[in-house]
Amino acid sequence: MKVTCIANAGVLIEFGREKLLVDAVHGPEVTEIYTPTEEAFLDRLAADKPPFQGIKRMFFTHHHPDHFSPERTYRILSSRPDIRVMADEETIYDIFQYCRDRNLPLPNAQTMSVPWRFPGHFSLGEGEFKVEVVSFLHEGEVYTGVPMIGYIFEIEGKTIFVAGDARLSKGNMEAFPGPVDVAILPFPFVGTGRGCELITEYIKPGQVVAVHVPEPERDVDHFVEFTLKYYEKVKDEIPPVHFLLHPYESVKLEL
Repeated sequence: MKVTCIANAGVLIEFGREKLLVDAVHGPEVTEIYTPTEEAFLDRLAADKPPFQGIKRMFFTHHHPDHFSPERTYRILSSRPDIRVMADEETIYDIFQYCRDRNLPLPNAQTMSVPWRFPGHFSLGEGEFKVEVVSFLHEGEVYTGVPMIGYIFEIEGKTIFVAGDARLSKGNMEAFPGPVDVAILPFPFVGTGRGCELITEYIKPGQVVAVHVPEPERDVDHFVEFTLKYYEKVKDEIPPVHFLLHPYESVKLEL
């Protein structure tokens, strides 16, 4: 299995015959500390060119602009009628509203919306590929009302969890159907005692991939430095962690 950081929290998961793109199509204006999705990546995805050829499934955890762009997502869908998108209802609504505002064709056949009900689960199976959608509360009290979903992909009997911006709280994880083989988590999960406790008590992964990492040159609050130092102190108490610190950095995992 191979996990590649595209930008920010966006990842490409390659395992068996599947190539899954999660939270990887967002805008250039996102925030002051996170990396935007590069135009070169979008161009190659839209044209189905190496090294990003063969991607036919895109997923979004929520509609925040550091995870999702309706304009850029529509650009991909209109260029690639073979690509399908799964996301929460608000994210899919934003794609459709973008189209309505510009009198563009609606991508009905290419989109699937999942209702957000906390706590709640939604399962879908297609051949050897299965996905379970888990409703979460978003990290940060100010974002409590934002629909936020995580994904547990099951491929060839192995499970990969993508957490999006799930809140670091026990109440958020009490219904989590762990354990999983791999958990792709935002870096605070491995940089705080609260996050590490959730990993060991609820998620129970065999391995962790840490993403959503600030750009080093923009990381004025030294989040990365503090996270890596904390991980060094607790690394023997939690599963192995692989940090993806830069766009297009990859890790190959033995499962």
